Amino acid sequence: MSEAERAGTSRQDKSARLLAGRYRLGDVLGRGGMGTVWRAQDETLGRTVAVKELRFPSSIDEEEKRRLITRTLREAKAIARIRNTSAVTVFDVVQEDDRPWIVMELVEGKSLAEVIREDGLLEPRRAAEVGLAVLDVLRSAHREGILHRDVKPSNVLIADDGRVVLTDFGIAQVEGDPSITSTGMLVGAPSYISPERARGHKPGPVSYTHL
Repeated sequence: MSEAERAGTSRQDKSARLLAGRYRLGDVLGRGGMGTVWRAQDETLGRTVAVKELRFPSSIDEEEKRRLITRTLREAKAIARIRNTSAVTVFDVVQEDDRPWIVMELVEGKSLAEVIREDGLLEPRRAAEVGLAVLDVLRSAHREGILHRDVKPSNVLIADDGRVVLTDFGIAQVEGDPSITSTGMLVGAPSYISPERARGHKPGPVSYTHL
């Protein structure tokens, strides 16, 4: 069997996997540097969900694994604290393979980056609606002491029903979280970092509302 065939078989086997005796993995919805998002079926409640799998890079040490696990759990806790229709709802966090998997509502649609790339620029009124929705969910997050730190078009989903959803709180800063340490490292996409953050100034809520 070729390497490609083995990889295909591996994906098929994994997609049939049942997590925590409840969530049946289906198709891959997206992949990033540290995670894979799956479409899954909640066999207990009979609904379709999204499951975010934490993936460890190759040649990673135990300390880095612990850091990534902490980051994933922090993301789930941060999202769960936000009460806003433009934030994804977290349903569950399960432990499998010594790492957390986040079970969330499934948002059917495209990212804002994909919409602009495939359909062109938004009409002014729609652009304003999207911007206001993002500002509204950021306001809700800031009330909970959460700074997103990575607001960019690829992290804004436009659902098929028109709903705007801000995703990926993986590098969010949560006020009062003892797992957060200040290392002086600049996090987030360079193209969307505000000038005051790029200059090393102390950030606040306004620094994380640039899109």
